[in-house]
Amino acid sequence: MKYLLSQRNWTGVVKKITKARQVLLFLDYDGTLTPIKPHPSLAKLSFRTKSILRELSHFPGISICIISGRPLEEIRRVVGLTGITYVGNHGIEIGMGRRRVSIPRASQTRRSLSYLYDRLGPLGRNFPGFWVENKGFTASLHYRQVPGQEVKELLQEIESVLTPLSGKFVVTAGKKVWEIRPKINRDKAWAVKFLSRQSKSVSRLLIYLGDDFTDHKALFKVQHNGGIAIKVGRGSSDINGVYHLKSPREVLSFLTKLAGLIRLGSNRPSPENS
Repeated sequence: MKYLLSQRNWTGVVKKITKARQVLLFLDYDGTLTPIKPHPSLAKLSFRTKSILRELSHFPGISICIISGRPLEEIRRVVGLTGITYVGNHGIEIGMGRRRVSIPRASQTRRSLSYLYDRLGPLGRNFPGFWVENKGFTASLHYRQVPGQEVKELLQEIESVLTPLSGKFVVTAGKKVWEIRPKINRDKAWAVKFLSRQSKSVSRLLIYLGDDFTDHKALFKVQHNGGIAIKVGRGSSDINGVYHLKSPREVLSFLTKLAGLIRLGSNRPSPENS
């Protein structure tokens, strides 16, 4: 991976941004805009990050999308900005102003997930630290605080519950979390494709920032289409040409530079000057 804020790499990124008539900026939330916390409720958007996102959203040449595994209404609430697009549940829900895009057979999916929630929730009594987050269309199985020697047994218990419904749901691994989603063609990469098609600009640039395995396909799609794909945090990526930022703090630095670049037009800010 290429470190985004090195002088050489930043210069190349600036060239791409200044050539584009429209920038479509996709940002994951947990681990990208905010540090990963033991519980999602503790991951708060900093004042500085929220301020720079608000400023960016007012520029006519940029469209912002917060793309998260959280439910749509929750991610809208915790970010709290108008004039931007929100994607919830890894692409299953999209909110564009008053317009909302969701999956077919939504009520059936909710019922099936409610059944899983009732079966999986009680496992927390046998495995302290495990808890299930019911997100309506998806569920997150959190085991960050489960002792390492118990994780394998916990996974076996979960598989026994999920096996009868394997035709309806798919399980993906995240950072100390398993994500259960309907087995449909909806994920973050799908959301990027759907939203990029809404743009009427021929000269548009896609920028995607994400930290987790669930961002991998979206990063690949953006990179493959000539955009700027940025992996945040620890871990490597097998996507050729992907950039890297070390932390949400560096994401804020990038967003600040992006706002300055748009403000100043063709001027090229140096990464060492902020």
